[in-house]
Amino acid sequence: MRGAPPGVEAGRRARDAIVAKYYSDVSRLRQSLAAERPTMRELLARDPPTIRLQDGTLHEVDREQLEALAGIIPRYLWSLVRLPFTVQLVRYEDGSRVYAVAGDVWQRRAVELIVRGRMSPDGLERLEPEEFRRLLRTAGSMVFTMLTI
Repeated sequence: MRGAPPGVEAGRRARDAIVAKYYSDVSRLRQSLAAERPTMRELLARDPPTIRLQDGTLHEVDREQLEALAGIIPRYLWSLVRLPFTVQLVRYEDGSRVYAVAGDVWQRRAVELIVRGRMSPDGLERLEPEEFRRLLRTAGSMVFTMLTI
């Protein structure tokens, strides 16, 4: 039995190369994610305030942003709120998008305080585009964004 025709074999090789590149890129991007999620209290005590990433490097948080955040989030929450905040941008085929706040209820409550100035029992699970921009303006160095399709 003979192998696949040359065009089919070339197509398979191209597909395999694309899939391998995709997995390589995803693996590299994951190395930029946070390896630790210190509490706000812990981060405020660090000099400089840093978060260790998956690849072992340190991400330095903007001290001014961190202190501004400390002025928004009540002190009693500093040991419950973990940083960085993770927001997942989900894009749909119809072109719409959703900014989903990842993490537990304390992260969602803190984000709601930042963008709306109040806190609900469940916190804010989804952000409108303007709320996402407000979060970035206030705490940009403490917001990690993940993309999904």
